[in-house]
Amino acid sequence: MRDDGREVFEHNGYKVSIIPDTDAEQPGKYDEECFIVTTRNRYFEVKGPNEETADTIGENLEEWEETHHVYKLNALIHSGVHLSITSDLKEYYMGFDSGQIGFLLVKKDETPDPFKYAQGMVEEWNQYLSGDVWGYTIEDGEENAYDSCWGFYGFEYAKQEAISNVPEVVPEVLYSEEEE
Repeated sequence: MRDDGREVFEHNGYKVSIIPDTDAEQPGKYDEECFIVTTRNRYFEVKGPNEETADTIGENLEEWEETHHVYKLNALIHSGVHLSITSDLKEYYMGFDSGQIGFLLVKKDETPDPFKYAQGMVEEWNQYLSGDVWGYTIEDGEENAYDSCWGFYGFEYAKQEAISNVPEVVPEVLYSEEEE
């Protein structure tokens, strides 16, 4: 990996670059089926689809639990932000650096394993918060742009997607300047 965070390699005669996505949108564009809400904190704030806040969810927790699986959203804020929905706070408890910052809600009967689905959402957020969001560019042998795409959570996933979009045929050079 280069100093600028890029990984550049050749595949089937194409130049592939895996590049940090510094303009990635924050995840969590969910609907009433599944969403995160957080308290106001200095790192980020997420509201529910109808502008619910962690305070309004907390005030009506029993009502929400009738229709949603409700998980406490914990954060460890120490040299970055790491989210968790584990029930064992000892794993993340480091005094003033950690604690509950909100809720994650998954509508009942929407997914066969709501906890696993919720963990996936938290992982996506952790990748976003740690800068693990990527894009790729693909150029032919003449450095002409062939394809690009952005917003992949996880470096390996971005690399797999880039490779899968490289044509299996080596680019053909139609003529070279030396032939002219």
